[in-house]
Amino acid sequence: MSIRDIIPDLDGVLEHRVRNIVDGSRWSLGVSPQRYEAYLMASVNISGAAYGHTPLDVQVHIALYNIMVMCIDDFTFDLHALQEFSTRLHSGLPQLHPVLEYLVDILHRMPDFYLPYVCKAITSCTVDFINMNLFEKETEDIPLCGHALRWVKHKRALNGIGNVYAFFIFDKFSFSDINAHIQANPDVLSFYKEELAGETRNFIHDRAVATNKSVIVGLTDTADETLAALQAARSILKGQKEKDAMEQFMVGYAVFHFQSESRYYLKELTGSEFI
Repeated sequence: MSIRDIIPDLDGVLEHRVRNIVDGSRWSLGVSPQRYEAYLMASVNISGAAYGHTPLDVQVHIALYNIMVMCIDDFTFDLHALQEFSTRLHSGLPQLHPVLEYLVDILHRMPDFYLPYVCKAITSCTVDFINMNLFEKETEDIPLCGHALRWVKHKRALNGIGNVYAFFIFDKFSFSDINAHIQANPDVLSFYKEELAGETRNFIHDRAVATNKSVIVGLTDTADETLAALQAARSILKGQKEKDAMEQFMVGYAVFHFQSESRYYLKELTGSEFI
């Protein structure tokens, strides 16, 4: 499968479905629609590109989940709202921010699209993501010391929620039996845009500090580990249907990053021959 073979949401149906929900009177994220318009389009693109093998209803749900995650990543939240998230989720109390309330609603509807184990794992990973997001905000002024690579990897595993996006590959309609687990790492594809923005508090830079290596070595080591993980996933997965879905995800995930030129600038970096 080639990057050129994938054109996400060619007929615009996915965007139309997602936009109808987000623009409906039921939704109010506490900010103007212009604030999250870029998140909406990015979420439609990644859902259509990486999960185009799933039914349209599943793609819509993935896109809605991704919008909420991007809002949590980028919005300035009252820390108390994040601190209260898991307690309120487990007790059924309303959340203290509209984005968190919509995220809970999306999690509650996850069983419509995924098997029970997957839904529980997605919820658990989402709680970990919120907790790590909170922890990072509370400790952002604390410098990272060397020899802390395990912490750097642990932190990225939680705030990157790679497990969730791996679970999204196998919806309950197409795959009624879960027999494999993979984790994808987006840090290589995001590195260039973060360098242009002058960001230094990211996985690649943290890894360089923790291993006492250069940033470039940290990037290449991460790329090598990502390729090794892909090869392992190909060996672990049973059945051609499962392997094809995983390949669709990996290629589609790359397509999303290359086509999101205003966010990742990979076309500028590599040249159009890769698109």
